[in-house]
Amino acid sequence: MKFTVTKDLTSRGYLSNILILILISLGLFIVSYSYFQIHSVGFFPSEIKNNILGNEELFIEPKSFMLILEEIHMGIFGYIVTAVIVLMVFVQIKRLEKFFYSVSLTVMGLILLDSISQPLILVWEPFIYGKSIFFTLSNTLLLILICISISYLLGFLNKPKNEK
Repeated sequence: MKFTVTKDLTSRGYLSNILILILISLGLFIVSYSYFQIHSVGFFPSEIKNNILGNEELFIEPKSFMLILEEIHMGIFGYIVTAVIVLMVFVQIKRLEKFFYSVSLTVMGLILLDSISQPLILVWEPFIYGKSIFFTLSNTLLLILICISISYLLGFLNKPKNEK
């Protein structure tokens, strides 16, 4: 990956164009995976409870633990690959270097909390609220990072404010 060695991503037109396309496709992945999660697990706590724990009144069967682990495995893989690529581009933004450490830890922490909250619902029901909160925050933060990275690659963020 040559862009990890290059100091200025905006000086190379073809490289920044490729990275913009990769970031756009990662944003589309996050949106489509969010759509999939909302329809397979649910977004609101009542939907999550019905889909994971089941509901006898509505004749909804509870999910098996193996199915939940399979969904978590696919989600973690997709999220980690997406987050690593976005954070590798985001680290090249020199103006936001101090901000990068807290954002990267927050993104990885939210992905971890989102992933482990789903099987913990089987143990303790209040994790339903954590699942919907962590899911929303992790996807929103990743989309914000993608937008910041794209605006940097397009040249909107690479001019210092106090240029002398």
